Amino acid sequence: AMQQAEAASAARLKQEENARAKESKEAAGLATAAAGAAAKTLAGAEADFAKRLQGEEKEGKEKAQALEGALAAAAAAHAQQLQGAEGGFAAKIEAEQAATAAKLAKFQAAMDKAAASAAARLMQAEEARVQDGKTAEGRAQGAVKEREKGIKEQQVAAERTLAVAIGDGAKRLAEEQ
Repeated sequence: AMQQAEAASAARLKQEENARAKESKEAAGLATAAAGAAAKTLAGAEADFAKRLQGEEKEGKEKAQALEGALAAAAAAHAQQLQGAEGGFAAKIEAEQAATAAKLAKFQAAMDKAAASAAARLMQAEEARVQDGKTAEGRAQGAVKEREKGIKEQQVAAERTLAVAIGDGAKRLAEEQ
């Protein structure tokens, strides 16, 4: 009975081991299939990406070439405009310089005239000042002489008054004696 139980137990263990081995094989097969499918999908995605990238690179190159052409044409047109503008600009500058030179000459003539006029007015003012000085000096001397004359007249008047007072005083003194 014991041998039968051991044999049954061994048979069960063998069955379980076989079942596990079978499941393991199946799982390995599934994993391999999944890995293969993932690799296939990845390879397809990489191929699609490479194609798209090539297409975008080609489109980018075409756009860059078109842009370069447009830029070159714009640069050429701008260069022509600049040459035309430079000619007109140079003529305009020359005309402005001539007009400025004429204005400067006119301004210089006006400044020279104003300077001559100012110098003439200064000379007139100086002459008038000298004349006024002489006149003021003459007036001052006249005023001093008048003052001196007034002082002398006052002295003479004071001396007369004093003499009269002394005379009157002497007369009274003589009368009283």
